[in-house]
Amino acid sequence: MPVIRYNLLFLITLLCILCPVAFATPSLTLKGTATDGTSNTPYASRVYFGDYNGDGYDDYATSNGQTGNGKVYIYFGGLLFDNTVDITITGEAASDFFGSQEDGISLVDLNGDGSDELIVGAPYNDAGGSNVGKIYIYTGGVLSSGTYAASVANTTLVGNLTDRRQLGRSVSYGDADNDGDMDLLIGSIAESQAVSKLHIFTNSSGVVDFSASWAILSLAGSTAYSVFSRAMAYDFNDDSFNDILVSDGWGYSYTGKDLNISFGDGTTAFGTTTSFPESSSASAYGRANSYDVSDINLDGKEDICASIYTGSSNRGSVFCWFGRETFLSSYAQSTADITLTGPNAGDYLGRGLTISDVNNDGKPDLLAGATQWGATKRGALYIYKGTGETFSSSPWLTYAKTSGTTSFGASVSTGDLDSDGWVDINVTTGGQWVGGSGASYINIFEIDHGNPTISVAGASSGSEMEGEAISGDPGYTVKGVEWSTSANLSGTWTACTPKDGTFDESTEEFSCNVSSFEDGESEIYLRSYDQNDVYMPERLIMHKDFTLDKESPGESDQLVGLSKDNLVQLGSKTLKSDDRELTLYFDVKDSTTEVKYLMLSQKDDFKGAKWKAYDGDIKLSFDHDGKKNLFIRFKDDAGNVSDTFKQTLKITTKSQDDDSEPIAPTLVSPTPPAPLENQIIASNKIEIEEVKPLVLQSQANKSDEPKIRVNKTLWQTVLGWLGIEY
Repeated sequence: MPVIRYNLLFLITLLCILCPVAFATPSLTLKGTATDGTSNTPYASRVYFGDYNGDGYDDYATSNGQTGNGKVYIYFGGLLFDNTVDITITGEAASDFFGSQEDGISLVDLNGDGSDELIVGAPYNDAGGSNVGKIYIYTGGVLSSGTYAASVANTTLVGNLTDRRQLGRSVSYGDADNDGDMDLLIGSIAESQAVSKLHIFTNSSGVVDFSASWAILSLAGSTAYSVFSRAMAYDFNDDSFNDILVSDGWGYSYTGKDLNISFGDGTTAFGTTTSFPESSSASAYGRANSYDVSDINLDGKEDICASIYTGSSNRGSVFCWFGRETFLSSYAQSTADITLTGPNAGDYLGRGLTISDVNNDGKPDLLAGATQWGATKRGALYIYKGTGETFSSSPWLTYAKTSGTTSFGASVSTGDLDSDGWVDINVTTGGQWVGGSGASYINIFEIDHGNPTISVAGASSGSEMEGEAISGDPGYTVKGVEWSTSANLSGTWTACTPKDGTFDESTEEFSCNVSSFEDGESEIYLRSYDQNDVYMPERLIMHKDFTLDKESPGESDQLVGLSKDNLVQLGSKTLKSDDRELTLYFDVKDSTTEVKYLMLSQKDDFKGAKWKAYDGDIKLSFDHDGKKNLFIRFKDDAGNVSDTFKQTLKITTKSQDDDSEPIAPTLVSPTPPAPLENQIIASNKIEIEEVKPLVLQSQANKSDEPKIRVNKTLWQTVLGWLGIEY
């Protein structure tokens, strides 16, 4: 029976050793959905994040420009997800296309007050003539929850029948004139309908100048409705002037300039242009929702990604070009610095596309919707992880719909509705509007994560700072800890070292090499990440002011004495006392931090001694006279330990004139001494009980020969017997 029991125990142990450790994989959690219930309409064809009411939480806004007069919806953010519409604004007239579609609204803080203004286009408004269009600006925070008519706008601009026809086909913003204020970039067409126009209206301290267009960019197409989609203002060539990226996403049969950059030069000219043409017509290249900008390779220049979601046998392809100081006049898809192709035939990769750092590592990630993933156009979202140089060649995370014909992935955008630092991701279910069935939906997700924390000491000794990282929630482990001199997520972060050799537990002690810092006051930032490479958000990054102290206490001028007013260099001379109970006073310095602890012993190896809080003095007690060698160490707030100091005391309490003759001695065993107490005790007093001198008596009988039972050496005992101080 015992054999069976032990074999069974061995088998169970072996299985536990061989079984794999189960870690969570990257995944998304659905926080909630929203819809207006309509089918075959462009509701949520694009979702915008921004803080309209100025409460510190991102709100999300969308539109449905083709239902009735057109509607715009704002949903307020908060600690809990809310899919109840807070503000509804209805267009002025039927078929105004109020809110347009895909690029018909924007949220941006024009006046710098912390509340984003809502900008809405109505490209078919007839206020200034047939289909001339109109722009509406609603000042952030002015409208409270409720339903409003479009006419309550704080500012409006009406188009015309010449160069501002269908004004508001696209509504976007950017700092075009490089003055730090967000300018408005508004799309329209010319009278011929074959010429796209982008009007730039400058903003000065919150006042948009609608008196005239500061600059106008034009694109002459070969067919009608070659209309600019969303424009962006970024510096692609690193010359300190923002450039304008636009696409003619409506001109499907136009094959000249589906994406183009007009380079800024500090004037209204925007002279040089670079194009990214697609050679085949009807490719949907550069369509709204299918391109974005970010610094993918972290070189300080903005990069471009755009998709042809019908390319590669409908798998879909995404092409990215890095920013550079000098651009050629045009770039074919074959010249792209990064090319990604849909994992499956018919995916439509890139129907919706955005670039955002979803795992908080400071490296932009690519999020691409694939509306026709699955046999029935269920749809999927692919996230390609950024490396700081490129994107992962295959999806790092895939979220696919498992039922329905929803065309999930029609548009993708990101924000932070609950202001917790973890990115919220909208993935629109396009439904019938984009080839599926049913209504369109907003779907808000958040990447799964723990609740990480970091703690460190306020002082660091030598070259190491020590601390503890905790993942915070079941199922998550600490995979690493990093430090930096700034909170910039894309800055330089240096790996710390786990105390047990491997980061793989929910709680990990670690140390960070900070030898590059100078002694004294410094600041440091620390962050951790979990087993899925999901980092703590910027708001949770630990910012620590700390003192680096590489030197131990006791470098110079360490003083000691039997009174506060008579201190000498520690160890420089013997201190004399006529009392066996005394107080030693110290004045010990540390170059950077404070001296916090003291250890004292009569043994040079300090065996049995303990650290005591240092407060400038210590009480000692001895049981007889003589010379006492004390060994002393100090420890500072950073944990640095000093060298060992040796201080000699001489205690003399008896008269030095006693000349009486000693009685003929008989050597007897002295009373054994109590053990030497080398420990600093709570009473702040050291009781040191030593061996007493031997007593000399006459010896009547040799058979009573003395026996030595001492804790000191024989010569010390004899010297004591002879009355010699030792």
